[in-house]
Amino acid sequence: MTTDDKIEAMKKKFKNLDANGDGTLDFDELKDMLMRGNKTFNESECMNLYKGCDTNGDGKISFEEFLNFVYKGDHGKNRSTAGRHQRLAAAAGPSDDGTENDWGPCLKTFTDYAGTDMDGKEFMKFCKDNKLMAKPTKNSAGFQAVDVDMTFAKVVPKGQRRLNFEMFKDACRIIAGKRGISNAAIQDIISGSSGPILQGTQAEAVRFHDDKSTYTGYHAKNEKHAGVDGGASALNRHEKMQEAKAKKMSSSSEDDWGHCERVFRAFAGASGDLDGREFYNMCMNINGLVRGGFMKEEIDSVFSYVCPRGKRSIELEEFKNAVRYIANDKDEDTNVTQSCIAKSNGPEMHGTTKAEYNKFHDDKDLYTGSHVGPGPGGR
Repeated sequence: MTTDDKIEAMKKKFKNLDANGDGTLDFDELKDMLMRGNKTFNESECMNLYKGCDTNGDGKISFEEFLNFVYKGDHGKNRSTAGRHQRLAAAAGPSDDGTENDWGPCLKTFTDYAGTDMDGKEFMKFCKDNKLMAKPTKNSAGFQAVDVDMTFAKVVPKGQRRLNFEMFKDACRIIAGKRGISNAAIQDIISGSSGPILQGTQAEAVRFHDDKSTYTGYHAKNEKHAGVDGGASALNRHEKMQEAKAKKMSSSSEDDWGHCERVFRAFAGASGDLDGREFYNMCMNINGLVRGGFMKEEIDSVFSYVCPRGKRSIELEEFKNAVRYIANDKDEDTNVTQSCIAKSNGPEMHGTTKAEYNKFHDDKDLYTGSHVGPGPGGR
């Protein structure tokens, strides 16, 4: 579609919006258009856009004023749509720009990252993993870290903290606008995603650790029989965790997290989180969790991978990632591990520990003096 064709299409849309047929848009007519594009758009934002369009201040928006706002800074036949997307997205809220394809492939990617919905942290990871970030250019406002948070706040209704798929669509439209590209282009990027990317700290090369030809004595012997015991086992566990970390954690096989959250809350108690010791006890306490490819030696490693840097405890979202790691270790779908955890009733409460047998306390034939009790020579 040429620029002239687009202008003609916009002229028809403008005419449809002009309810009273006077050739201009008043505030209510413009507000109706904006609210249809985004129901969360408030009256103050509508008024800001209205004032921005009404350049001559006569209280009405002519088609030329509207067109000049859309193609801001461009004139005559050389008008282009460069910058149009980000101005409308920022001012009028997200909407279909006419290029959108089926959202089905994007739904799969959304599910891989979110399950049914995602919080701000998950949305940030989604944007980074799929390289949606972009620096500002001459024709684009760019899309940077601060824009991720602002976009999330714009599409998620006040009082909510999670983004569903319909809100996700609007977020994608805003991203397209900020970057100055079509909605379809963003859809193509998202539908081509391979899912969440697991990040880990890559240790620097240490010759006497990584160059196994330098191993001597016990370690050289056991390197030939990797996995038997000692240092070789530790190396294998480390390599195994690195491989598990590199696997794609697919959430397509996940069930609802409600029951797992109940178990997490039961073990976390009043603090609402789990430190390393509590996480270890939880894993050992849940029947059938530590088995197969997930041994008790891996518990601390899993905890260290999911615990945010600088913190000593994990919250619910990190716990979910831990469950995904455990499922990878056990080579089973995440919902199987979820089911195992969901069967738990929480921490097992143990009574007083029975003391071990002590000969000089428990064998009363050895008592002397006042401890003998009633009888000859006793009390």
